[in-house]
Amino acid sequence: MVPFKENEICNHQERRRYNYFHSSARMTIEHAFGMLKSQWQILSNPIRMKSIEKIINLIEVSCILHNMCIDNNCTQEDLNNDIILLVIIMKLIPEIISMIT
Repeated sequence: MVPFKENEICNHQERRRYNYFHSSARMTIEHAFGMLKSQWQILSNPIRMKSIEKIINLIEVSCILHNMCIDNNCTQEDLNNDIILLVIIMKLIPEIISMIT
């Protein structure tokens, strides 16, 4: 979905409102991806996977890991500690397997 162009919205309140909500949603999504990219280095560079399904799985797993870190009050220092990250991943294995299968 794309926003209406400026010349398409004059005197159309519904179109202006649509553009406003479209812009708000886009900023929220961009902010979320920015958080993920800063947390998981694999997302900071172009993803070189050929399979769209695998790319989707990578992003979903990144979101799950991110939420688990929030739930477990992880800090950036924790993320740098392989043992703590391993514990978090071990907790997620059932969810990750269910997403992939």
